[in-house]
Amino acid sequence: MRYKSHEPHRTARYISLGIFFAVCVLVFAVRLIHYQLVTADEYSMPVYADGNIRTVTVRAERGNICDRNGTVLVTNSYTYNVQIEYGAIPEERADAYEVYLGALDLLDEMKTERASDFSPFVGEYPEYSFKSEAEDPTSTIYKKLSKVLEALNYPEYNSASDLARFIANKYGIITVNKDGTVESDYSDRDIGRLTELRYNMLASDFPYSPYVLAEGVDERMASAVKERHLTGITVSAEAIRQYVYKKSDGTRYASHIFGTVGAITAETGEYYTSLGYPLDAKVGRSGAELAFEEYLRGVDGTLAIVEDESGNIIDTYWKKEPIPGKDVWLTIDINVQIAAENALMSQIAEGGSGGAVAATDPNTGEVLALASYPYDEANKSISAYAPGSTFKVGMALAALNEGIITADSLVELHGSYNKTTCHNHGSGTCSGTIDVVHALGCSCNYFFAYIGDILGMSNITKYGELYGFGSQEELTLFQQLISVS
Repeated sequence: MRYKSHEPHRTARYISLGIFFAVCVLVFAVRLIHYQLVTADEYSMPVYADGNIRTVTVRAERGNICDRNGTVLVTNSYTYNVQIEYGAIPEERADAYEVYLGALDLLDEMKTERASDFSPFVGEYPEYSFKSEAEDPTSTIYKKLSKVLEALNYPEYNSASDLARFIANKYGIITVNKDGTVESDYSDRDIGRLTELRYNMLASDFPYSPYVLAEGVDERMASAVKERHLTGITVSAEAIRQYVYKKSDGTRYASHIFGTVGAITAETGEYYTSLGYPLDAKVGRSGAELAFEEYLRGVDGTLAIVEDESGNIIDTYWKKEPIPGKDVWLTIDINVQIAAENALMSQIAEGGSGGAVAATDPNTGEVLALASYPYDEANKSISAYAPGSTFKVGMALAALNEGIITADSLVELHGSYNKTTCHNHGSGTCSGTIDVVHALGCSCNYFFAYIGDILGMSNITKYGELYGFGSQEELTLFQQLISVS
């Protein structure tokens, strides 16, 4: 008896099962990739059944500035600010004002000076008068007052007391009845404090950015704020630039090279916001801080803060961690820079009027030091000037190379050349005879006018190009020098 084989059917079933299994694996792999890469943030965030979640921006650390050897010249140190965060303050106005007064009481208790105080008022509520700065169009207080009046749509006022009364009524600190009587739950002292606080908030960028009550406070003050559990009053750590190399008088070495960091100005606001900067960001305002802003800046992070119904923080987690800025290495050597500045200061101490030093590597043209003293003069070491007498060295080399003169050739000097008087800086006109070495020593204009006339413009241009003048490399170097001026 013969049996029919079923092997082909069994093989087909195995192939079908294999294909089905492969499809399942592929589907799971695609979903896994989706969860891991596309919706990672959504699934990585903790979920809280009870509690409010708010976010704060954490500023990225700015990169260091180093010299050519990697020595850190500019770095960051941290200070604490006490601030009001709009998204965290109580929604009820009365509760918010209780928090504000609690914060102001704490500042008074700790004898901490207020920051961002643009109040134009002087005196005690309700009998206010204007500070003298409020009448000066050039003062910050005057400009802030104009900003507040525009925001309030209140262009005219009879007195400081009238303006304060208007603000207090608008923000519910007092209630002005139709018959002119005033009602309030607060004492005159607290009405005044709340009114001036609301004014300062208007004068600042609040609520678009936190309003800073006090800045540069110590850890003792920061701890006190947290212990009081004042909802919406937070402590932020702010990075400030720290300069490692300082002189005995507290000023900085190479300050004109490093430049400064500051707030975005009205003139640069549109430019920086187009690059994604928040309006309250700190940016390079001059020098290397400005020239290398794109490298020194980092990417801000976002911290989520979870609070219970009483405003107590129960958890924090990163929605986006901040990315620090990159370090920038300059070509300067800080030891050479210090020596140059000290030498200039010594000359001033001995009766000199000032000067400038620019030291470069002769092989690469890299700048090793740039210094000028005193600082209130134009920074001659990096300012745009015609080459002047510095080009005489090139003229001498050209004349020697072309055989126009030798090291021993003597030129007879006169007071003028081609009917043009040849004055020398600080020494009148030349007289007698002079060779190239001594002509360079006293920077004799007649001598170099004479050999320049013989060289001709074509030769002068040829040698200028050989020295690198007018080249793209020279132009780039010049632009870099100007960018750190």
